[in-house]
Amino acid sequence: MMTVLLQNSVNARYETIPYPWLVFGEKVKVNSVFIRDSTGVSDSVLILFGGALACGAQVILALFYG
Repeated sequence: MMTVLLQNSVNARYETIPYPWLVFGEKVKVNSVFIRDSTGVSDSVLILFGGALACGAQVILALFYG
């Protein structure tokens, strides 16, 4: 299944996002999975402020990894 940024998202107007990770606040599933309220972040930001890591089927870490 394809994951896409919503057209009215601020990041949707960019062809590439200059950070390797994309965090988001909301996802909507219609025919594809659409992401809203997204922000590109660097590795160091995730290490410093990302919180605890967990393993399991519910954790999705890399939707967009550049």
